[in-house]
Amino acid sequence: MAYLHQIKKYDMENSWRGASVSLWFNQCPHHCPGCWNEETWERNETLYQDNDQVIQEVKDGLGEGVFQLNTLALLGGDPLSPKNIQDTIYIVKALKEWRPDLNVICWTGFTWEQVSRSKLLKPILEYLDVLVDGRFMIDRKIEGKKYGSDNQRAIDVQNTLSEGKIKIMEDF
Repeated sequence: MAYLHQIKKYDMENSWRGASVSLWFNQCPHHCPGCWNEETWERNETLYQDNDQVIQEVKDGLGEGVFQLNTLALLGGDPLSPKNIQDTIYIVKALKEWRPDLNVICWTGFTWEQVSRSKLLKPILEYLDVLVDGRFMIDRKIEGKKYGSDNQRAIDVQNTLSEGKIKIMEDF
């Protein structure tokens, strides 16, 4: 039972190469001052959606064949919030099983170090391609990146896991 503000079936802004389908999760424990998406912070019980229905909507948005999208973006709120993580894993796992080459990008206020050391959060890493980590810091705000402050990093998850050292994606 995911809590989502929106399923955006064609998103050019929050993608990697081309368009994505984007899931905007509800609830964020970080409450970063200056956050551009404050309305997603507090749990809103009216935003409940069945996980299997979310999966089907994402599949419909991604499409198949010649006219398919290849990226799923997870935003919020925080998709890795302890209140969201089990639903996030369920949804992403099913989508990666359906389409193993799907690129999954996740924005979170948690750092790589926090995610990779957490028994609760670490399982999601198996299904992610890019993790944009770290809390937004208004006094370190930057332009021209797909994240908001210079303390945040776009991490190539699968290369980081295989090499055992953080691999930053400079062109993200």
